[in-house]
Amino acid sequence: MTAKAPTFITDDRVAWAYIKSMDFSLIRDKIRKSHPHWDDAFIAAAIRAYKQFMFVSRKAREQNMVVTPHLAVDEVWHEHVLCTRRYMADCNAILGGYMHHSPGEVGKPSDGDKQAFADTNRLIRRYFGQNEDPRVTLKHMPCGCDACMQVFYAGKVTASA
Repeated sequence: MTAKAPTFITDDRVAWAYIKSMDFSLIRDKIRKSHPHWDDAFIAAAIRAYKQFMFVSRKAREQNMVVTPHLAVDEVWHEHVLCTRRYMADCNAILGGYMHHSPGEVGKPSDGDKQAFADTNRLIRRYFGQNEDPRVTLKHMPCGCDACMQVFYAGKVTASA
C-alpha cells in the first residue's frame, strides 16, 4: 500500500510552514558529495533559497508566470527532483501539481530565460525582502557565463570567498 499524497495547501502561511519544515538533510549530503567545493554555509544558503524558490513558484503559478532559479538553487532542485516520490508529494502540497524542470543551455540564456529569472528574483524580494535576493545571498556563485562556469566547476565557489 502506498502513502496518500498530500493535498494542495490553499493557505500561503501553511504552505510556507510546510516548505520550511521539509527535511533536506539527504539532499544536503548529496550536494556535499557532488559539489565538494561548496562549504556548509553556501549549501545552507542554497537550500534556503530553493525553499524560497518553491514558494515563489506557487505565487508565479497564480499569475501564470514562468520562474527560473539561480544556478545554485537549480543544483538543489536537481537533487530534489531525483527523490521522485517526495518531489511529487511536495509539488502536490505546495503547487497543486507537478513542477517540471526544463533546463536551458548553460551560459546561453534566452530572452525568455532572462525575463523569467528577473521575475523570479522580483518575487523573492517581494515575499522575502531585498536581502533575500539569491544574487545577494549566493553572490559568490557564478552567473552562468562561460567564464563563471569554468570557475564554478573548477571548485572555487564558497559562501565565504
